Amino acid sequence: MTKKSAVGIAAGLDKSDLENRPQPTAGETAAIADSTARVAARRRPVALSCAVAGNKLQIASPHTHEGGFEMHLLDAFGTVSRAFAEESLLDLVNAVRSRGSKSPTEQEINAALAAVDGVRPRDETEAMLTVQMVATHRAALDVLARARHAEHVPIANDCGNLAVKLLRTYTMQAETLAKLRRGGEQTVRVEHVHVHSGGQAIVGPVTHQAGMGDTRK
Repeated sequence: MTKKSAVGIAAGLDKSDLENRPQPTAGETAAIADSTARVAARRRPVALSCAVAGNKLQIASPHTHEGGFEMHLLDAFGTVSRAFAEESLLDLVNAVRSRGSKSPTEQEINAALAAVDGVRPRDETEAMLTVQMVATHRAALDVLARARHAEHVPIANDCGNLAVKLLRTYTMQAETLAKLRRGGEQTVRVEHVHVHSGGQAIVGPVTHQAGMGDTRK
């Protein structure tokens, strides 16, 4: 399996007219400099090299530091267990494999790995939830594409309804992840308090006791 370019779209363009293209404008040059600095400051996600041998997908480190690659992979799944990392990677591979193909491409796997590593799971629970989020996202986009290209309204409706369910599931998964990271606590913040004429603002907890009315603190 040959490696794909990091920028697949640009790799397929005809570069014969490169010299005839205009120079970037001042605004474009400033945006390029800003983007270059932001990208350089980002943490590099884990990536791997892979090849298909028979019916098996073989993965390997993309560089000579194999021990460092293994540590990077373990950290991406928030674990010290090699077995958990390998099983999670297998789940991820199955989730992103395109319909009709025996195995996903190296680009598909590394894109999914980048999504997981970008979340930076802190433990196995967060890693499992993150893998589910990647799978849900991929399934939702696949169904949306089918809805867009459906030739019959009933099929479009069925695909659209399924896409809505998947997108709602993704939102719930993201909220669950945020809740896990908050430790289950929920913060309520009051932005503005308006007190009208004759009214009274209450700051602090209010308790009700029988026969005593409101006790304000």
